[in-house]
Amino acid sequence: MRKIKKLIALSLVLVMSVGLFACNNDKKTEEPAKQEETAKDTDKKAEGELYISAAASLKESMEEIGEDFTKETGIKVNNNFGSSGALQKQIEEGAQADVFVSAGKKQIKALEEKGLLENDSIKDLLQNEVVIIVPEAKKGEIKTLDDVVEKAEKIAVAQTDSVPVGQYTKESLDNLKLWDKIEDRVVLAKNVREVLAWVEQGNADAGFVYRTDAMVAKDSVVIGELDPTSYKEVIYPAAIVKDTKNKDASQKYLDFLNSDTAKKVFEKNGFKVK
Repeated sequence: MRKIKKLIALSLVLVMSVGLFACNNDKKTEEPAKQEETAKDTDKKAEGELYISAAASLKESMEEIGEDFTKETGIKVNNNFGSSGALQKQIEEGAQADVFVSAGKKQIKALEEKGLLENDSIKDLLQNEVVIIVPEAKKGEIKTLDDVVEKAEKIAVAQTDSVPVGQYTKESLDNLKLWDKIEDRVVLAKNVREVLAWVEQGNADAGFVYRTDAMVAKDSVVIGELDPTSYKEVIYPAAIVKDTKNKDASQKYLDFLNSDTAKKVFEKNGFKVK
């Protein structure tokens, strides 16, 4: 009888040992699976986020388009706005950017020549125009470009060496033989939105901005435009940055910029779609 009890006890110990071994084995097989799932989730998160460097004049359009793109694809969009020249420099220095939308071809060309863009992704998107604005309080006094030349004490212009709108402005005024007449009264801004702000705040008597920027102005008015034949056509090109870690998502975004949804947003904000 004692032998039988011992055998039963031994059997129970063996059964429990096998059960514990099986449980431990299951845990070991589950852990790599969980790790693999976590890794996949991390990859998805990385693929589901884009960094867009875009010219300051595109702010309202790109914010709305980014929201529409996220709703449609689930891919988050982070916008970085600035002058095209500053954004170009950031990309050259390795700043995080997946897509670059410039307000001028010069910056795109420079990055292309340095091998920093996916060359087959470069596409002209939009057109714009340069207009003259004055503070609301000055509209009765300064009504034309000639008035700007003769009466304005401070004239706001974006940086003429690196900001496209500044380059277009100087090119036009040079060709119109007017730059030398105003140069000593010009105050240089870091981008087109700073020009707009200075005029809106009354810190400049006149300024040169894109027509699309003037559309969001509250305390300034457009008094005219620069002769479109006096400067190069204002083209906004876009391209995928070569170092992107999200090439597929970047291509989806670039395609979306050419969609009917995006075109309606651009046109609503005053751009001409190419």
